[in-house]
Amino acid sequence: MAVQAPPSHRGPAALWILFSALALVMIPLLPIILFTFSFDDPASPLPESAGSVAIYAQQFDSLVEYLKSVATLLIIGIVGANLLALFSFPFAYTALKRCTRKVRQKNIHSLIYFVLGPIFVVLSFIVFVVLYLVVMNVLEAVTSNSEAARNVAVPFLLAAFVIPPLLDIARFVYLLFAGIRVYRTQSSPQEVEAP
Repeated sequence: MAVQAPPSHRGPAALWILFSALALVMIPLLPIILFTFSFDDPASPLPESAGSVAIYAQQFDSLVEYLKSVATLLIIGIVGANLLALFSFPFAYTALKRCTRKVRQKNIHSLIYFVLGPIFVVLSFIVFVVLYLVVMNVLEAVTSNSEAARNVAVPFLLAAFVIPPLLDIARFVYLLFAGIRVYRTQSSPQEVEAP
């Protein structure tokens, strides 16, 4: 009687690779979308008779609306990329479960990145925002110069918006290559546990 071969790990690993690749592509696409979006000028022109206050008010309103739209796009893109990465978690778990014990032990830490990755990203954002506020308030209290304090603290604010996407990109690159590595491994039926 022929022994039935255990299910292959390659199907789930291929879906793991697909979702990780989509998550990775989504983050670098955000600046391109934002750059394209910045050329749209929804503000309607004011008549020449309008005073300078009305012109400045309209420009301010347009800037606020633009910044809201940019923030919304960024949040949607980053959350969407993280959701795509999390969608690949069950496939990664299934693929590793169907692999040999040696392959599973070597790649099990990739599952930890699925869960802990978003936590690290959010924590890094919070840490840099808190550092910005602390540095600005302490320097302003010590020097009594709010503009100088703000200039010193600005790099922390910039880091709050640069470091989390870079952490996401690094995590998605790692997950993609981990999925490729698992996909390319050969399974030995004797070593694979039943799913």
